[in-house]
Amino acid sequence: MLTARHGSYGPNGAIIHYKPEPGACAQIGRDNLYLVDSGGQYRDGTTDVTRTLHFATPTQHQRECYTRCVHCPTHLLAAAREAALHPLQARTALLRDAASPLPGAGCT
Repeated sequence: MLTARHGSYGPNGAIIHYKPEPGACAQIGRDNLYLVDSGGQYRDGTTDVTRTLHFATPTQHQRECYTRCVHCPTHLLAAAREAALHPLQARTALLRDAASPLPGAGCT
């Protein structure tokens, strides 16, 4: 059984389970990130799938923010394996250089 699917564009991607409202939502374009959040519930387990897409060439800033977001789960996995890394340390990729993640880059 497929669970709810959510799609959001640009800054709306930072809103968990964003629900567009008529007249107040952004139109999808080629200059920002599009976030898709979906998944399924099955007899043997549940999946959660999040994908970040760009329909043109991302800016350098968008690439850097996305890369920081990708590093967080990597650090969390290392922490789980070693049981030595505090969860806040896993977010150092986001906090480095006092940079904040780009809304909609797929960071949760």
